[in-house]
Amino acid sequence: MKKSFWLVGLATTVLLAGYAFTFGYMASQSVVYVVYLTLIGFAIAMACHHSAPTHLENAALWLVILVFLSSYCVKLFLIVVSPESPVILGMVPRMSLGDYDRSLLAIEALSLTSIGMVTFAATLDLMPPRSTPVVLAQLPDADVPDGKHIVVMLVVGVLLSVMSVWLSHRYDIGLMGAGNQTVLPFRLRGIVFYLQNYSLRGLLLLTSYFAYRRGLRVLLFAAVGLLILNGVADLLIRSSKSALLAPILYLAFLLVASGIAIRMIHVILAAAASIPILVVLPFFHVFRTYRLAGQGVWESIGSIALSKEFHLIDLLTSGITWIIYRLPGVDILMAILGHRASPVGERWLEVLQSPNGIAGYLTNDVFLTPSSHFHLNAPGYFGWWYLLLGISGIVVGGAVLALFVRFVWPLALGCALYVSVIIRVFLLMLLFVAFSEGTVDSMLKMVMVMAVTVAILELTVRALRAWKVVGESN
Repeated sequence: MKKSFWLVGLATTVLLAGYAFTFGYMASQSVVYVVYLTLIGFAIAMACHHSAPTHLENAALWLVILVFLSSYCVKLFLIVVSPESPVILGMVPRMSLGDYDRSLLAIEALSLTSIGMVTFAATLDLMPPRSTPVVLAQLPDADVPDGKHIVVMLVVGVLLSVMSVWLSHRYDIGLMGAGNQTVLPFRLRGIVFYLQNYSLRGLLLLTSYFAYRRGLRVLLFAAVGLLILNGVADLLIRSSKSALLAPILYLAFLLVASGIAIRMIHVILAAAASIPILVVLPFFHVFRTYRLAGQGVWESIGSIALSKEFHLIDLLTSGITWIIYRLPGVDILMAILGHRASPVGERWLEVLQSPNGIAGYLTNDVFLTPSSHFHLNAPGYFGWWYLLLGISGIVVGGAVLALFVRFVWPLALGCALYVSVIIRVFLLMLLFVAFSEGTVDSMLKMVMVMAVTVAILELTVRALRAWKVVGESN
């Protein structure tokens, strides 16, 4: 509990401050509002009671609670104060949104999220304590590839970056909202997309980790810089603002997965690096519109520069607001309830086997977005389970989260491979995507590509080590 005391304090502060700012808007539901917020606070405290002795062991638990606080609690308070904000920001379609009591809708969504978190905490509490402590597998210093091999990995990363960026730019691979695109042979479009988003990032993250372990700062900064540059290129080519945030998130997960103690200097540097990103994000709000209209990358940037005025505080505020609303959570859950969506029930297998799964059901059948509009709404984690099985699905979803935290994450910590740190990073990303986006049924390809990437990287490191042994013996 001591390791997670800060998180309990943060949750308590968020819930109390949120209630203080919103209780006047919830006068008609004041009693149940307090009850559900109290239940959520109790559930978070109970979950943190099971915190482990080290920060690394707590990573999955902390990630779940932090995402929940931001996507469900903080966002709920913002929506209570400004009910139209998700629609205005384009996160929830206005189409077919029925008339409803907004405070009642907020309470219904809050009740479902409290059920999910109470189930999560209760499942953790009911599990028997570990008979043996988690053994953290750390790569010995002697097994870390030397500088020459790290340079080879970095060169391969540069070559793959240039190749994937050129192909993506040439054929508009992954361009958000694009419809009919050039069909490439051998599934090249999908291969390039997954190579860029997972395999290349895995290689650069591993290169950064090895350079850090060897104390090679130049190579470390080069690998990290190349990772961020790929994110910038992805932003410009795909017109996806989240593409710029993905490398930052991966680096944060690498920091955690490496077992490096997070100090105040790390927090300050992260905050300083985030400011220019937050300022830039609003400029790209209309970037996709220009790109889909047929303009090139640089022509679209020029159009943005001419159409936007530079007001630092406004841009920074807009960027922060977009970040908060970017991750689906209680806003989508409220939209699902507001559209009076029915769980798929007996049709669950048919829906899961459809090309777009639950996200397609939400977008086309619930939100009534035409299928000709190339866009999908992510349902969020609890929204996904609600659409699948109703309230019982929320209970199952909370239990599944607890099982992941209790069993899957410790297995990753004990995995003794050369690339075990990348396995941990990928698992944290899978947990983050599943719990935030809620696209659980469409993550199979992501899992497969990550598994193949880990296998290739492990074999590559073993080959480099064998090459080194042979060289030393000669």
